[in-house]
Amino acid sequence: REQYKDAKTEVVATLEQIVTNFKILYPDFTFIADIDTKKEIVSPIYRNHFEQVIIILLDNAVKYSGDVAEVTITVYRERKYLIITVADQGKGIAEKDLPYIFEEYWRGGKEKKTTGYGLGLASVRKIVRRHRGKVFVESSLGRGTKFTIKIHDHGKKDKAFICRG
Repeated sequence: REQYKDAKTEVVATLEQIVTNFKILYPDFTFIADIDTKKEIVSPIYRNHFEQVIIILLDNAVKYSGDVAEVTITVYRERKYLIITVADQGKGIAEKDLPYIFEEYWRGGKEKKTTGYGLGLASVRKIVRRHRGKVFVESSLGRGTKFTIKIHDHGKKDKAFICRG
C-alpha cells in the first residue's frame, strides 16, 4: 500500500473502458453500467489494481452466468466510500461455500468446464484490503451473485473503519 499511497484512478472512465472491452469480448452478453453520477469519480486506488479487481469480477460473472447472459455494474458514492457492485443472474454460490470463496486455490463449481486456479477472488480481496476497503458477497443458488466493493475515499485513515471483508 505504501508504494501506491498517492495513486488515484478515474473510476468512471476506467470502468467504462473495461465494460466496452467486455462487450467486444462477449457480444452475446448484456453489460449494464449503472453509474450514479454525471461527473468523474477519482478514488485513491492504483489504476492497475482497480482494473484487475473489476476484470476478475466481470470474468467470474461471465463464467458463472448460466442461461441469463446479463451482468450489471453499479458505481456510486455513499458518504465517504466508493461503492462498486458487480451482479450476475447466474448459477449462484451455495451458502455452505460462501465462507471459502476468498481463499486461495478454492474453487466452486468444480464441473469440468470450469477453468481457473482459484486465485481470482483471493486477489480481489487482497487488493481491496490494501486500498483500505472491503469486499462482500451475496448469493443464492440459481439466482445469481452480487459482489460489493466498498473503498474508503478519504486521505486520512478512519479508525472506525476496520477491513474484515
